[in-house]
Amino acid sequence: NQAACLKALKHNIRCTEVLKEGLKWQPLHDDLMHAYGQSLAEMGRYSAAMQWLIKSTEGQKQLSTNYLCNLQFIGAGYGLISSKERQQMSRSWEMLSQKQGVGPLWADQIQPSLGKRRLRVGYLSADLNRHPVGRFLLPILKGHDQNIVEVFGLSTTQEHDQTTDELQQHCDRWLDLKHKSSFDVARQIADLQLDILVELGGFTAQSPIEVLVHRPSPVQLSYLGYCGPTYLKTIDGWIGDDKLFEGLNAIDRSAHALINIEGGYMAYSPSRQPPLKEPEQGRPFRFGSFNHSRKLTNASIDLFCSVLKACPEAELLLKSISFVEKAERQRTRKRFIAAGLDPNRLVIQPWVEGWENHMECYHGMDVALDPLPYSGATTTCEALSMGVPVISLAGKSMASRLSISILASLERPEWIAHSTTDYITIAKKLYATTTPRSLQQRFEVRQQLIDSPLGDGKRVSQQLERHFLAITEKNSNHRAFARRT
Repeated sequence: NQAACLKALKHNIRCTEVLKEGLKWQPLHDDLMHAYGQSLAEMGRYSAAMQWLIKSTEGQKQLSTNYLCNLQFIGAGYGLISSKERQQMSRSWEMLSQKQGVGPLWADQIQPSLGKRRLRVGYLSADLNRHPVGRFLLPILKGHDQNIVEVFGLSTTQEHDQTTDELQQHCDRWLDLKHKSSFDVARQIADLQLDILVELGGFTAQSPIEVLVHRPSPVQLSYLGYCGPTYLKTIDGWIGDDKLFEGLNAIDRSAHALINIEGGYMAYSPSRQPPLKEPEQGRPFRFGSFNHSRKLTNASIDLFCSVLKACPEAELLLKSISFVEKAERQRTRKRFIAAGLDPNRLVIQPWVEGWENHMECYHGMDVALDPLPYSGATTTCEALSMGVPVISLAGKSMASRLSISILASLERPEWIAHSTTDYITIAKKLYATTTPRSLQQRFEVRQQLIDSPLGDGKRVSQQLERHFLAITEKNSNHRAFARRT
């Protein structure tokens, strides 16, 4: 309990120390081992984290949903578990979960013909608030055609905020499903007689992914919140775009039917933006990263240091929510110094309260460096909206291609690197003036975001509607044929 509270406060180093002490007393306690593995992952110590996470599952016939989510998330995000192993893990969990359930709940009732009624689409998530999922979903809900789609907000969200209110306003119906078992949630969703159920969490924290195992909807799709396929047979399709999908291996590509959104699968059009400002007088040019410090892998640190070596008058600005803990700031500084960076060129921004204050910090950055192998998404869009270019290295997994999908949708392919040499070359070009980016340059990037496919939520909504209608019609024809035969 003490460790959980410290983790919630983002004091992860202290959390790790508490768990380590607990393991001295109970060295075979599964939950302690698993929590310790999670805390190591929060520090970016992924190999050690995975060892403890796997050790905590030894002897278990069936993984808990929480254990499965953590293994899948870290395994997919950082390439520590192969696609084949993750597929086997998911399908074994799914099969055992189904044996405890009651079968496909949507089959309890005769699905009404689409006819002249609207298509019933439910969006299920634990993150329908200021979380990135809620923020990326909002422009899509705003863009849906109310003559075509009846939207159901299916929320297991624990924290209700202003974004929750906005999301709710753009739904025809809203169900608050928190504090309910996965079966009870599935039962309530089945009673809605949806045509399409879209889950937005995958294997992320507190995700209601287990609900889909009970099949509360005849068509179930995965979208937006998770960095890879779930491999679950009860998920019929995976929504993405060609940039995300083109690097997939054979197992990931065949995990689900791929639903391609042309021009990029996400939209970023926040309802308000902080004003842009002239750069601080006299400050040096700064590269930066505001991604969570757990994404600062050794490969990221080495690449960032190489960029600074190629741009000798620049500084590096770092900011992370985990920097609320002084010990984490010190640990991060030591890692960069050990990699060869002059400490006088490293600026670590402490955590600040409030979204507006966070966004103001982008005025101290001129070019954002995307980490690897797990690239940014929210941080990439935030940087662009504040007029800051982002350099990203295209990888082969979805996790390593999130930013390149965003940059392609922004129509800025020149900021996408295909090797570390490319990455450094792009950085040098953007650094050419060695002075901070001007207010005009920042306005140009922000305006391009607004005018680009990335800033067009209705573009995504309309394509989703076309896919939803086509899938529903195909599924209805299949069920009608099955009944006749």
